[in-house]
Amino acid sequence: MKKDTNFYDAESSKYSAKRYPKVAQNRIQHFFKSRLSIILCELQRYLRPNSTLLEIGCADGIIIRSIYDKFSGMLVSAEGVDISPGMIEVARSLLGDQKISFALRNELEQRSFDYVIEVGVVNYADFEEEMSHVCEILSPDGIYICSLAGTDSLSQKLNPAAQEGFRNFLSYSEYEKGLQQHFEIVAAKPVGLFIPYIWAIPAAARLIQPLMEKILSLISPNLFLEKVYVLRRR
Repeated sequence: MKKDTNFYDAESSKYSAKRYPKVAQNRIQHFFKSRLSIILCELQRYLRPNSTLLEIGCADGIIIRSIYDKFSGMLVSAEGVDISPGMIEVARSLLGDQKISFALRNELEQRSFDYVIEVGVVNYADFEEEMSHVCEILSPDGIYICSLAGTDSLSQKLNPAAQEGFRNFLSYSEYEKGLQQHFEIVAAKPVGLFIPYIWAIPAAARLIQPLMEKILSLISPNLFLEKVYVLRRR
């Protein structure tokens, strides 16, 4: 299943507000905020000084702005690309004094980057084409952080209606086999465990959800909605 630019253009003005509030009020918001936290944590482990960074599928720039705010002293350049003109317009309008460049994906100048971030995108692209593209633009020994949703998740097991949106997805083991054709898997961090009913009381869910995720990540990480992969180019 692929999402076209009309979907993203329509979402552009409300993208961050729906997904990244200061305090999560539902499961989806908790998922997006948790995924961003993982990205920042993993970058802190692997980011080197004087690095170049690209985010593919930057939406309104919320992730790359968060990265820049935390690591600007380590970056010589930060760029975001997206297929949606609406998203790029909003991303540019939200820039303060951050030195980040935004462009449509097909306008990106072909060159190499030390770090490439791509979350919530690869499942909706041609997997092999996307991996080949990243290999072309990732510098030798560069780090690629991406997220993938697998068909193993508890969300799909408990909510068969969700199968329609995942009909072209693969299992985590299949994705990981494909990733290893191009990259060394440095880390795989599960994110987004589906727990029915608890978000009816957000204050309680904000305590229960992280605890359950911590336990289940050690026992059965494939039950999570996504995994964030830290990959090193071979």
